[in-house]
Amino acid sequence: MRLRELFRAEPGRLGGVVYARPRDRELAPLLDLPDSVASHDDDGHRPIGADQMVVVSAGDDPVAELRAAAGSILGRMAPTARLLLAIDRPADDDLVGAVDGTITQLGLAVLRADLLPYQRPRWVVLLAPKTSTGDGSPGGLASLAGVLNARHAGRARALDGQLAGLQRSLAQAEAERAATAEVAVASAAEAQAGRARIGKLEQRVRQLERSRSIRAARALRGVAQHPVRGSIRLPGELLRALRPDRMAPATGSARTAAEADRVERAEPAKGVVPSMGPVRPRWKAAGARLLSAHHVGLHPPPDPDRMVIAGVLGNEAEIGLADAATVLPLRPHDALAVLERTDPDLLLIDSTAFRPGQAWGHAGLDAPDRADRLRAAVRAARRAGIPVVAWQWATRPLSAVLVDLEPDLRFAALPGLPLSLYHPIDLAPDRPMQPVEVGAASLGAGPETVAARLRSNGLVVAADLDLAHAALACGARVIYPGPAAPGASSRLTAVDDDAAFAARVRELASAGPRPAAEVRAVLRELFGTHAVLTRLGELAATLDLGLDPLAGRRVSVLALPPFEDPSGLIEAVLRQQHRPAEILADLACPGAQRLDELVRAGIPVRALELPAGSATWWSGFGAASSSALVALWRDGAAWPATHLIDLVCAHECSGADVLGRWPDGAAGSDYVFAPAARPELIRRELLSDPVAGAPPELPVDAWARRGY
Repeated sequence: MRLRELFRAEPGRLGGVVYARPRDRELAPLLDLPDSVASHDDDGHRPIGADQMVVVSAGDDPVAELRAAAGSILGRMAPTARLLLAIDRPADDDLVGAVDGTITQLGLAVLRADLLPYQRPRWVVLLAPKTSTGDGSPGGLASLAGVLNARHAGRARALDGQLAGLQRSLAQAEAERAATAEVAVASAAEAQAGRARIGKLEQRVRQLERSRSIRAARALRGVAQHPVRGSIRLPGELLRALRPDRMAPATGSARTAAEADRVERAEPAKGVVPSMGPVRPRWKAAGARLLSAHHVGLHPPPDPDRMVIAGVLGNEAEIGLADAATVLPLRPHDALAVLERTDPDLLLIDSTAFRPGQAWGHAGLDAPDRADRLRAAVRAARRAGIPVVAWQWATRPLSAVLVDLEPDLRFAALPGLPLSLYHPIDLAPDRPMQPVEVGAASLGAGPETVAARLRSNGLVVAADLDLAHAALACGARVIYPGPAAPGASSRLTAVDDDAAFAARVRELASAGPRPAAEVRAVLRELFGTHAVLTRLGELAATLDLGLDPLAGRRVSVLALPPFEDPSGLIEAVLRQQHRPAEILADLACPGAQRLDELVRAGIPVRALELPAGSATWWSGFGAASSSALVALWRDGAAWPATHLIDLVCAHECSGADVLGRWPDGAAGSDYVFAPAARPELIRRELLSDPVAGAPPELPVDAWARRGY
């Protein structure tokens, strides 16, 4: 029913409409009154005539609003006047009963009641005083209750129909699940049979790989690919191929560890053009990498998790990358051989490698043979699926040979700052503030000499942006004579005005050497944006290499026993600028059971059950930690937000096994090698070393005696 239908049943009966409140006029569009019917707002005094109707719109509390309207209107209503109550709340049994009781108490009769097809109002009641001509009934909302009951019955029937449909769907799903389970069992049996067949085929392939015919064929293939070199090696290759294989196992099923570590020559994948030399070997043992022999002794031992870079590098880049990655330097005479016999993650071509005095110096028009060998190395890398990256230094001129190579990626940025070379360790507090000029020509003395010079001066004028960042890392105040370059540190003072240059130099010189707190702040910025590891992380993400060069910066926080109250640890960890990778705690400590807030913040918590009273209780934590570094938390410690990032910065600068603060917190004790310190950050390998000691202290002296 619609509101306008209330009045069409009695044509000419309605002569005027009175709105009890101004907001009741919102119902005027729904009433659709003819022009002959006048309407006005109730003023609280004017009588309500016999042909008039009062409109009351009730909201959340219709009973209270009906009582309030009746109190001011009923005394002025003529016996034949009407009262229209429109209610916004949905009609239910409780509300209908409450409204019905109120109508009875007020002495009103119900002329008509029905539901409406609107969002508001939802239902309507037409009322008249009981003293009227006998039409209507007191408290007569039975018709509306009948409508509600019918609607409930219809809804119940619809729900019964939906329930029956859901039951049918459930039965069908159960039948499909049973059929799927039968198919899964059959598929599992087929998969097991397939794996057995694959195992037999793999065993047969291994037997063929060890056969003399295959070895002889490979030797002849090498001659076809490299006639000169292959013919020289052919007699030895044939001799090794045709003599009995001493490495073969005694039985067909047993396999020795020596055979598992042998080098296989894998065939190239389908669609890959084979190399002009021997096929690139791969280690059969999982996680092993094949590196060049001249790498040994020049760089740190190879780590399977580190990025392996085959590089055409200048001296500066090679030294800078040595601590952050495993570097295989390529020379003009061995570049092709190293690429074909090693397994690097990428080929990196440094723009400074072609300067005079370098191994690849003058490659191009002046030394075309070197350019040809470089192009051959690039082609070999692409055949093997190794990405080729040209690393263009921001402040170095572009080499013409890089333009012709068309690399897969041109990484036009600063290659990064090696913090192990340029760092603020052992700064003199009274460094001289006389300006020292450094430029690209200064690198001829060697990067180590340049780093020592930068650390010994408090004010540096750097004409080279890379050296400007190096001087910042060494704790100096730096002036860069030129406009602010894109990607430069915000701590750099760039002066493009010659007239203001001298004034800025005098201003910085009068400020004195940077204090230790400011040096740490500068180092934190360089650590996060300009360090070599940061640049390699960006490069690995861009090339999607599946490596994480920043894994060495991961920190686990070890809550040293006794660990009672976790609130201090939770607050300290959540405010760190360098979030830890995980939390380690002893399951027996009460605080280890109440670290759920860290888990909700995305920081895993590992509570370990350690042997009680063990003298090597920390070795269990070392074996469980997944991070390269472990920070030590002691109950009641007050960690600032920069605590972990300062420790990781210090580790990257020094490479120390144990880092901490001087026990007395003496002035000038930042970034120095000390005979003793309270450990705050240690390498995970130290925790794994079962050196006896008295818990809960760590055996720092014993570690030192062992050479850490």
